[in-house]
This record gives sequence, C-alpha cells and structure tokens, in this order.
Amino acid sequence: MAGVVLSWAGVGKDFPLPGLSRARRPALAGVDLAIRAGERVVLLGPNGSGKSTLLRLAVGLVHPDRGTVRLRGLDPRRARARRGVGYLPELPPGDPQAPARELVRASARLAAAGRRGRGAGEREAALEALGMVGTARAPLRSLSRGLRQRAVLAAVLAAGPDLLVLDEPCAGLDAAGREQAGELLESWQAGGRTLLMASHRWGRLERASDRVVILWEGKACWEGSPAEVEARGVGGRPGLVFRSRAERDRAAGLVAGAGVAAEAVEPGEDFLENLFKRLCRESGSGEEGDP
Repeated sequence: MAGVVLSWAGVGKDFPLPGLSRARRPALAGVDLAIRAGERVVLLGPNGSGKSTLLRLAVGLVHPDRGTVRLRGLDPRRARARRGVGYLPELPPGDPQAPARELVRASARLAAAGRRGRGAGEREAALEALGMVGTARAPLRSLSRGLRQRAVLAAVLAAGPDLLVLDEPCAGLDAAGREQAGELLESWQAGGRTLLMASHRWGRLERASDRVVILWEGKACWEGSPAEVEARGVGGRPGLVFRSRAERDRAAGLVAGAGVAAEAVEPGEDFLENLFKRLCRESGSGEEGDP
C-alpha cells in the first residue's frame, strides 16, 4: 500500500496472568490497521482495550505473538525503522534527578546523532509553548505529573521527529496544559507529519484528527471521522460534553434557571462509554449482554 508508514496485519498479543504459570490474557486479537503518511489518527477506547500494547508494538518495544507489524516496511525493532520516530509512553520516563531542560537537550542530541535534531532556540520554544520555562531547571521528581508530562512531550518534539506515537499525551494535564499541548501538536503536524495518538477522552486533539479508530477488548471494532464520532455518540443530535459531573450539574442548573427544558445533560465519561458500547455492538465486537 503506497503511503503507508505503519501497519498491523492480523496482530495478536497475549500476556501472562499474574500467579498463573500457563494462563495468558489476550491484549490484542487480530488487529488490522494501517496509518498513512501525514495522517492524524486517534486510537480511542477504555482502559484495558489494547491501545498501549498496539503503540508499543509500533515502536518495537514488544513483538506480536501472531501477525506482523511494519514501520516504514521494516520490523520496528530495527533501528533504521525507528529513525525519526518520537514516542511518548503513558507513564513519562526520565531521570528523576535531572532538570526538565536537560531531558529536552538530551533528546535532541540523541536525534541529532541519528538523523536530525533541533537547535537550542527551537528546544526553548518547545518548553515555552508548553509553559515550562519557569520550571525547566527543576528536577523532574519535584514536578507534578502534569508538568513532567509537558517536559517529556517537549523532549519528544525537540528530537525533530516526522512520526509521533503518543500514549495519552494529555494525561495529568489541566485545561490550560491540554490547550497548550493541543496548539503545539497541531502546529507540529501542520508540516505534513504523521501523528498516532491513544486516548480514552474526547477533546481538542481528538476532534482535530483525520480518523478515529475505536478499540474494544483488543479489537479494532470501528473507525470513522471525528464528525461521525460526535454524531453517532449523541444519537445524531447536537450535544454538550462535560469534563466532570460537577460541571454537568452546574450547566443543568443554568439551563433550568433560564426556563429551558433539557432532554438530557451527560458528562464526558458517559458519552464515551455509551459510544464504545453502541459502535462496537453494531460491529459485532461488543458484549451480547450490553443494554
């Protein structure tokens, strides 16, 4: 397939169950998926659906038990295949004693040794764009999870990748942090680069994608555009998605105070859970007992 930079064909992956010597749990079951150059693709699904495993396979951290994974036509465990790839795991790595600025500098040096990296000005720009300039000298261990997430994202971008593989890049970020990360990633991807991101929420980055793939119990059960996700997720009617029940309740109070009758006001968690169940049930991948 011309233009495909990353693919999974009939991929399955099992992991041993704790305390049981031979029993294994399937994390992925027959996934077929292809990512084209320049695409922005979001893997959407609940925790435990196989998103992180799919991304780890993409960058060669684990190997499939069944099927094949190809990165630029090569086995992703080969260094040549991973050149120019930026990867952000769900739990940010890094020396806890090192300052955030050194993490960014080291990442850029590593990329420069293999392909290309950014200069000091661009590294500082990445920190500034994520609101990290004031804390760039602080040890990573002293930062909150959200600030550490920003530091590692800046480090990944400082390496000058042309393919980004991000596992929950907005985890731990507040609303301002999510907005800054969204702006930075949209600017980065505007140059025609490729972005693959896993998420279990629905926000700015997810809406800005080209394609959404829903994973459910280790299977890619549905894919479509962000517009289709929102239309199908709220039954085709206009809707509001809230970050918390407190925000939902406040909005419901404002609506009632204005004398407007609302059919339903749901938080974002319910919106997504209903969406997963509905679409995967329609595709035959959901549980038969789902209401």
